Amino acid sequence: MKILLSLMLLCISIFALDPAKGEYAKELDNLSPEQEQVLKDSIAFGEKHNMGYLFAAISWKETNFGERSVNDTDGKYGSYGPYQILMDSALSRIDLPGATRQQKIHLIKWCLVHWHYFSATMAKKELDAWSKIHKGDLHKTLASYNVGGKSTSSPVGARYARDVMWRVKVLKAKLG
Repeated sequence: MKILLSLMLLCISIFALDPAKGEYAKELDNLSPEQEQVLKDSIAFGEKHNMGYLFAAISWKETNFGERSVNDTDGKYGSYGPYQILMDSALSRIDLPGATRQQKIHLIKWCLVHWHYFSATMAKKELDAWSKIHKGDLHKTLASYNVGGKSTSSPVGARYARDVMWRVKVLKAKLG
């Protein structure tokens, strides 16, 4: 009897861990046309850069595929776009000669929210910078993408990285 019960529990746990069958997978069945477009654009960008579904998983985790693309309370100047790029990070990577700081913020914010390619490019720059620091360790790179330099000691960053990687599995199982 114990063996049968153990076998049943094992089957249930395997089914529950199937990326194509869980709650996350169900979310993909109810996307708006705008969310579907962000999903498609994210996958296309990721594939061009040998990152597969990673950009789609990040945009899903960060903003539910662009549904929440403005967060004015994150960091000093907020984070924006489907990948939630911190304005501080964007400002440090972009030179706009002759523009005031406020003009730069306004222009970058608009581009991050309304121009997917720009937002994805900024996310890639951020991921590349963290990947270099972490010598290609994707888990640490994703953790740092979320919490910054304290990623190796942050349970929040570690959870973020695991969640993004699970979403990659879900996307592959559902779409791939």
